Amino acid sequence: MENEILIQGECQHRLEENMATWRFKEDTLQIDLSKYESGLMWSELIKGDTGGECLPNDALAAEIHTRLAHLCTDQNSNTGGDQPCVGFNAEQLEECDLEGKDNFLQRINFSIQTTTHLARLGSNNHVLFTCKRKYGQAVCLRHDHDACVWIIDDVSDDTQWDIRHTHNFPRFGYVEASKTNKKFCVSPADGSYIAIVEHARHVFLYEKPDDGAKTAKQRIIDLNCETSPIMGAVATKKYLFVLSKDKLYRLQIYL
Repeated sequence: MENEILIQGECQHRLEENMATWRFKEDTLQIDLSKYESGLMWSELIKGDTGGECLPNDALAAEIHTRLAHLCTDQNSNTGGDQPCVGFNAEQLEECDLEGKDNFLQRINFSIQTTTHLARLGSNNHVLFTCKRKYGQAVCLRHDHDACVWIIDDVSDDTQWDIRHTHNFPRFGYVEASKTNKKFCVSPADGSYIAIVEHARHVFLYEKPDDGAKTAKQRIIDLNCETSPIMGAVATKKYLFVLSKDKLYRLQIYL
């Protein structure tokens, strides 16, 4: 396939630049593209190109119809007046628009087996990763489209739970949610970057943005280990260690 153009044209909406990945799957070439904006449904990839096929997510469609059933009816409205009924188009919704079970951040005193603090995160926000520090622990929480890093200090008093917000990774929450092949999400103790490690081959690096910056730098690392699953990952300030089934990679980090 060298020097052969497989796909070309203008996309329906904007894509994330330099975030395309590809892999061979049996006799098929699979290309993964990341949307730049969340909340947009694509009816076609290349404008005017009808050669492809859109495969709907049947499970997602069924859940949408179930959750919106109380808003729909086959009968005419009996509420009176000429007020039009507001319609909902399932094609305008994405999986992240459906509320699932609530997530909680909980602090437990194991000595007395009692919950001392409880914070409700909602259905879409959750813990992305944790990192042990010399004193205390760092916790990264998804907050809508961003990732927020918090420092939890060690305390001996159960009435206090000191949590300090240190910095954000803009739009990382949306990016993390789009990585359906994610296996590990790790970060060093200084929080200088986050690495998303897929089940095989690819690693995505996201640098901590400068103060006042609205976006963070992103990089893709291709380990070229399509047939060797990744078993583990550890992040330090200078190196990212990735363990596959038959190799240990030490990736030097230049920020």
